[in-house]
Amino acid sequence: MQGSIGEILGATAYYSIIFMILFLFLYLFILYGGEQMFHQVWSVVPAESKPKLSILNVLLSDSLYSLIIVHVGIALLVFVVALPFFTLLGYGHVLFWSIVCAIFALIPPVFGPVIIIALLAVYALSLGDYYALVLILVIGWPLLCAIPDWYLRPVLMGGKRSKMNAVLIFIALFGGIAIMGVLGFLYGPLALAILTAVYRILFHEFGGGDDQPVPSESP
Repeated sequence: MQGSIGEILGATAYYSIIFMILFLFLYLFILYGGEQMFHQVWSVVPAESKPKLSILNVLLSDSLYSLIIVHVGIALLVFVVALPFFTLLGYGHVLFWSIVCAIFALIPPVFGPVIIIALLAVYALSLGDYYALVLILVIGWPLLCAIPDWYLRPVLMGGKRSKMNAVLIFIALFGGIAIMGVLGFLYGPLALAILTAVYRILFHEFGGGDDQPVPSESP
């Protein structure tokens, strides 16, 4: 037990320092660099390369906005709302279900907390617990599913600002964490955005238009 507690405390201190350094770096970059540095670098880019690099710029900014501001913000909100809801529901494992709902909230509309709500509704119905069923349908579904996905997410996204597929962002997020640790939380989606931008640049540079025929195999 002493060894486990020591490892937990050591890991907590390590990741706290990593997050503090990352936060301070981003703060200083935004305060003293940011837009001014971008315009300085952009001014020396050749004119013929700007249309292609603008694709990368748009994808990176949209990916970071979609990941940090929208998806993570909604997931944290769902987690905070889920804690009192599952406590009121009384089925136990409050922290577990809240974390699962927050994780599922990262990848709408493919999964979403609606799956958890549907499973709990079926479970309450099978037990004949109609009080819990009413709580799930009247409180759980609107607060954890409908309002975050149907109202808050479109408002925060500003229409269709993010052009990245939500499933790909989910894969990049947790794949980056699995490969690079905590910093993969940012590096994974950024790598995905760069690969997507490279693909689009290559397509615009060497790809054909819709009016070109599809090449067929020679007999």
